[in-house]
Amino acid sequence: AREVSREGDDDEDRKRLKEKLKLAIEADRRSRVHTIVSRGEVCLEYMFGICRPDQRLGKRGSRLIHPRSRFTSGQLFISGMLLLYTAIIAPVQVFIWEFNEEECNIFPTLYFDIFVDIFFMVEIVLQFFTGSL
Repeated sequence: AREVSREGDDDEDRKRLKEKLKLAIEADRRSRVHTIVSRGEVCLEYMFGICRPDQRLGKRGSRLIHPRSRFTSGQLFISGMLLLYTAIIAPVQVFIWEFNEEECNIFPTLYFDIFVDIFFMVEIVLQFFTGSL
């Protein structure tokens, strides 16, 4: 009789463990439904370091551009190249190219210089949205 009760206890333990396992799996499925991310969110995290909070991993979310993200690295590289361009071209514009008395004297690099100026203005605005370490 004692062995029969042990087998009955083992069956009850198995049933309880199966029920606990089912509840745990269901809770995990419910939590994953809320953490499904869109392609845009994956792109934001990959490029800018911007991500939603994830309570399961203990990860804090952010709406700021991460200072070590791919985007910030690319921005700094382009900024450095444009600063180098400006350092080379500005003296040439001031001392070598002649100013005529004409009203519409256009430098050959005018349109690219406008692009450079706009890039630097956008970079100033982006600095307000970039985090710091």
